[in-house]
Amino acid sequence: MGDSFAPLEDESIARRLRAGDPAALQSVIDAYWAPLLDYVQSILGDPDEGEDIVQEALVRLWTKRGSGPVDTPVAPFLFRVVRNLALNRSRDLGVRMRFALSRLGMPVVRSPTPADDCAASELATAVDAALARLPARRREVFELSRVHGLSYQQIAEVLEISPQTVANQMSRALLDLRGHLSAFLPST
Repeated sequence: MGDSFAPLEDESIARRLRAGDPAALQSVIDAYWAPLLDYVQSILGDPDEGEDIVQEALVRLWTKRGSGPVDTPVAPFLFRVVRNLALNRSRDLGVRMRFALSRLGMPVVRSPTPADDCAASELATAVDAALARLPARRREVFELSRVHGLSYQQIAEVLEISPQTVANQMSRALLDLRGHLSAFLPST
């Protein structure tokens, strides 16, 4: 998971969506289905619920295409909608928000020796633990940036906070991670 994707030309897609072009909706589905599903699953941990939520967000995009939300860039709109739907679903179901830490795009290189495998496993466990210790907002900002490839501006729109707050949260997240993972980092 954690594959990056190429955002669509939002202005062109938005214009085509407003005009009711089904091919534009298909382009949005093709470009954003997997990243949105990955994001929702990181919140809920349930693939079936994730598909329902992504589908609902895409239906909202299509049904409201002429009434304004599509005037904003498509990616932040969709990520914001799926985030809100997922958080509402999570709250309704009483499920704690869980992040799939293994989806952070940090490849675990399998070495031919058992010692190398053990070291890689230790590092993966340490990264998972370090990410779990991040406050929820920092973890979410980190994931939206590093896993889903959103810009700080897009993250700000998704989370409805300022871009400066996003930058501050990301900076703190990176400092926290460096601190928690210092034993695995080369000394300077």
